[in-house]
Amino acid sequence: YVYGITASGDATDEYGPPKAQFTLGLGDGVPDDVAVDDLSNSVAAAYAGTALAWRGWADEAPTGSDAIFIIEILRPGGSWTNIFPSGGGMTIPAGSTDIAEGVSFDGSVQISVGDRLRARCTQAGSTTAGQGYSFYLYWGDPNLPVAG
Repeated sequence: YVYGITASGDATDEYGPPKAQFTLGLGDGVPDDVAVDDLSNSVAAAYAGTALAWRGWADEAPTGSDAIFIIEILRPGGSWTNIFPSGGGMTIPAGSTDIAEGVSFDGSVQISVGDRLRARCTQAGSTTAGQGYSFYLYWGDPNLPVAG
């Protein structure tokens, strides 16, 4: 059961537990600045489904410009591929530590058991990079009833 994806596609409610969590800018558990091309931990998918939504936040906000991250997927025998449309991604607005969220992906992204996922920084804050970024990725069956 997937919680929180409304009929209009808004990612505004609770989704239930995330299927994957990624962190960047937390060296040894201590906040660090992020830089372009920094990578998160990678996670092996334990469940199959369709990418539905993401959530992210920063412990210390980026300043000067937004921080932008993508999620990449590695399928057996393949190479790392961005799951967002060209120019898209998870944006943490400059000056904000609020939770950001979204539901846009590059088409219908199917995740299979054993696929690997990771986050990559594609743009850091231009004045202050920001620190302690965390992201959740939610996936499941988009045809299940919506909570609410």
